[in-house]
Amino acid sequence: MPYVIIGIGIIFVGLWLLRTPRYSKIGILLGSMLMYRILGIIYILFGSLAVAAGLGLDSIGPYPITLN
Repeated sequence: MPYVIIGIGIIFVGLWLLRTPRYSKIGILLGSMLMYRILGIIYILFGSLAVAAGLGLDSIGPYPITLN
């Protein structure tokens, strides 16, 4: 479940990065709009991967770790 929560947070950061340069005056000073779009898309992809991994791990269930 933590992966799902972290992944959703990363997706929101990616969406914010896609939106910031257009609607914020400080976004223009921080860098080019293309950089924000690329970073936003990468964050959304990694967030989706984290959500999918978290859901997959939840469906498998916990396995106890045993040491020999």
